[in-house]
Amino acid sequence: MIFDNGPYLCVGADPHDEVLDQWGLENSVRGLRDFNKLFVDSLPSELEIVKPQVALYESFGSRGLAELESLLLELNGLGKYVIADAKRSDIGSSMTGYANAWLSAEAPFLANALTVSPFLGVGSLRSTFELAAMNGKHVFVLVATSNPEAVKLQSNGLSKSILDQLIEINSKSVGVVIGATVDLEKYGLAGSLSSSSSPILAPGFGVQGADLAQTGNIFGVLSSRVIANVSRSILAGEKSSLGSRIAKALGELS
Repeated sequence: MIFDNGPYLCVGADPHDEVLDQWGLENSVRGLRDFNKLFVDSLPSELEIVKPQVALYESFGSRGLAELESLLLELNGLGKYVIADAKRSDIGSSMTGYANAWLSAEAPFLANALTVSPFLGVGSLRSTFELAAMNGKHVFVLVATSNPEAVKLQSNGLSKSILDQLIEINSKSVGVVIGATVDLEKYGLAGSLSSSSSPILAPGFGVQGADLAQTGNIFGVLSSRVIANVSRSILAGEKSSLGSRIAKALGELS
């Protein structure tokens, strides 16, 4: 997928405890299975991108991961672009193991992209970028996140340093994660982003405060490659009207 005609909507498959409870589902592996069916059945054909939160499946152990594998297979069958939100990070053969699990041609987890953390050094991800490129996949690297705990750490030049290193690597497989609530000027990111062509996965919409209808104002000319992610604000509510909420969000974004 080439991200140059956005902004795009991305809906999170996030079976939080409160979502399962609100939908009248068990907080169990069976609840995950029921959540997956309801979620997949509610997806409109116009929605192109889905982002499962790996941790919420992993918390149920191997049986939870098996439900995640089943979800990924169904999403692939529907032609959805799947970003696995796993935020993997390591060095050497350990990072290679993570990359093979998600990005290789024979990966057991069927995804188009993977989120990763660069805080062991951007260079530790080079082989991951290469594997993704080889298989036509993407790696979305955390650059400036939307959680308030990150501001002090990331706004002091760290985010800009990470972004500049990614631009220097110049891999077509690389995307960046930049929160919609991040002040691009304060973080020193605006200029570097303008010289990059990387897709931008943008959390922070909905519950965290950013408004989908303001995507163009937030990202300006960069919005054509923005993937606006919504999760809790879409999932909250009656399970029977999930499809309607997704359709409404698509309308707000366009």
